[in-house]
Amino acid sequence: MTANELEQVLRVLHANSPKGVDLERLAKASDISVKRLQQFIKSHREYFVIMPDSDRYQINRFGQLKGNISAIVQHYQQRHVKSKKTGNWIWLAVIFTTSMTLFTALHNQ
Repeated sequence: MTANELEQVLRVLHANSPKGVDLERLAKASDISVKRLQQFIKSHREYFVIMPDSDRYQINRFGQLKGNISAIVQHYQQRHVKSKKTGNWIWLAVIFTTSMTLFTALHNQ
């Protein structure tokens, strides 16, 4: 999910606070599939809470980010950039190792 999509979801939730929003309504309002929203919310519990005895969600106002939309989006962007950088280093290491292995194998023939 992009940071813009996250911000859009958070704004919908904020506009419907304190009663919350179910996934179907959230999907329609944000133009994101229910399945994608479900997966995202499940993997980012620090941003969202499910209301007791219902299927509605709200912004997590009690976590470290205190429900601040800007702070949540910024946190998500920073985390997303870090994971991309880590992934890039891993691919670079794989490519380097493979190249050296092939070079050594060809040189020894």
